[in-house]
Amino acid sequence: MNNKLVRFSIVLLGGFRLFLASPAARAARKSGSPITPDEFFIVSEVNMKKHQVVMEEPTQITVTMKLTSKTVFTSEQARTLPIADMRAGDTVYVTYQRDSNGVVTALTIREGPMTVQVLHRRYFHG
Repeated sequence: MNNKLVRFSIVLLGGFRLFLASPAARAARKSGSPITPDEFFIVSEVNMKKHQVVMEEPTQITVTMKLTSKTVFTSEQARTLPIADMRAGDTVYVTYQRDSNGVVTALTIREGPMTVQVLHRRYFHG
């Protein structure tokens, strides 16, 4: 891989992490609708016995999410997969709901990488 491309990617991801850690970004995630637009996470742990998954944001903040019979897990190609196929290290986009008690429930989980193009489209509107 080209050295300039590696440096560019590191700078771009660093800027992305700073943006997500900003107070404005955190406030936007906590306010508004209890159902979020899909957000990017890395699966940290899957516990099928407790029906929960631990997700890690790019800022290394973890979120424990409840899994229900209504939670839908899909591949990049939009095929429905069993939730038991989800593994730590998978990169996913999650739509979730936070109830009044702070319990977070995953509604949809879609496998997919964070590419530079997606990063720009989602966070830099370009």
